[in-house]
Amino acid sequence: DLKIYGEFNVLGLKNIINKDADTSIQKHPFERLNQRIPWMLGINLPGFTIIDLISIEVGNWNNPFANEFYGPRKNFIPQHYGRNGWSDAINENLKWSIYLKKRFFNHFGVVVAFARDYVFDLDESSYGPNIDFEETYRYHGDYYWRLKFEGDF
Repeated sequence: DLKIYGEFNVLGLKNIINKDADTSIQKHPFERLNQRIPWMLGINLPGFTIIDLISIEVGNWNNPFANEFYGPRKNFIPQHYGRNGWSDAINENLKWSIYLKKRFFNHFGVVVAFARDYVFDLDESSYGPNIDFEETYRYHGDYYWRLKFEGDF
């Protein structure tokens, strides 16, 4: 409890400028180093025997566009714009999560999570013309919650 942790990554040192796609400076990702440094900070809070784990994380990536995997996955090249145009690719960079876990009788557990993170909710078996290959929770107010029951023997 009360452990503070964090991480950051530098995703390359070379600035990538692609002015052939569009002349607007806002539409060229990775032109500055701060656009290539995602970071995350977290803290584990005490649960006072009521809850076994309370973890809160916050992160930011100054990437002007949503993460997407269609270009890298299918064509092995990055695609820095939405399939439906530039406005579709806009991303709110602040991400967060709250994770709670409680164990019962040494074999069972309940996990509750609330988050707005880099999740891709996509069924790869249902590719079609209207599939959005960008991260799911990228607009202001987007978040999800999950409830999980665990058992191990």
